[in-house]
Amino acid sequence: MMKLYITPGSPYARMARIVVLEKGLQDRVETIVAKTRTADSPYYAINPSGRVPYLVREDGVGMEESAFICAYLDQLEGKPTLKTGGKPWEAERLEALARSMVDGISVWSRELARPENERSPTVIRHEKERARRLADVWEREIDHPLMRGPLNMVQMTLACGLGIEARNPDFHWRHGRPKLVRWFDEMAARPSFVATAPPSDPAHAYPAALSAAAKRLIGTWRLVAAVNSPYGKWRGDKPTGLIHYDANGTMGVQIIPSRPRGKFASFLPSAEEAHDALLGYTAYFGTYSVDEKKQTVTHHRAGNINPGALGDYVRRYEFVSDDRVVLMPVESGSGLTWERVK
Repeated sequence: MMKLYITPGSPYARMARIVVLEKGLQDRVETIVAKTRTADSPYYAINPSGRVPYLVREDGVGMEESAFICAYLDQLEGKPTLKTGGKPWEAERLEALARSMVDGISVWSRELARPENERSPTVIRHEKERARRLADVWEREIDHPLMRGPLNMVQMTLACGLGIEARNPDFHWRHGRPKLVRWFDEMAARPSFVATAPPSDPAHAYPAALSAAAKRLIGTWRLVAAVNSPYGKWRGDKPTGLIHYDANGTMGVQIIPSRPRGKFASFLPSAEEAHDALLGYTAYFGTYSVDEKKQTVTHHRAGNINPGALGDYVRRYEFVSDDRVVLMPVESGSGLTWERVK
């Protein structure tokens, strides 16, 4: 199986993730969240540049650069569709224009993620103006025939660039550009775009931006109590589980039901066996961010045992002590109590 290394907020990695979904390659490509921008990250032994996306083929050879990876994935089944025919230079022109927008907004967003005293006002001002000019250009270019019809690299690149609005609160491209807004909203509704939507809080992607409350969560926690859980009848009276938050802003959780679950009769379970095994079982991973004012922690789910439940998952937190925390729905009296593993 191939391995695709990504970060949930990267527009470049998002392009590759979209191609995997659009081409139905989920059974051939495993998506892995990489730890980037972190000293001595184990990811650097896999990809020395530390960039994403990075695809490790089945023969062990690694490939970098989003357009290259997308083209490779596109042709795997022998039916490439992302590169348009007709006037190839026109497609290349538009793709380069879209990539300029992605590159500039990415530089701008990374600058905003730095501590305030390390930001460059000149860089921010330059990239903000570049984004404004390019958005004006795209309000005119969006009527081009290549921006309609089957999904292609031009459309995908532009949509991933405009989608950075979820992570950059100062990227206001919608006002005065009604055609571009209509086009983007249609693209954003595609299942592959919904499944790969970037987390709404940019801070989670950069370890330096972790708040004091987020740092307090760092560690591994054991589930010790579940109160008024809507999953109680499936999980049983005493479910067990672990949740982990690390200093790089990534997290993962598993909760196992305490009710009896039958063993599989063979390697591949029947539909009934799979249903019984998964009912009440929780398992997902991704990144996280904390809003101290609202006292919420958001899990930005990049992978889930339930493939239809990706994206943001918000929970209120309440520290009973330094070693005990309760996570609960925002508008509910239920909650899970977790105790720090030492």
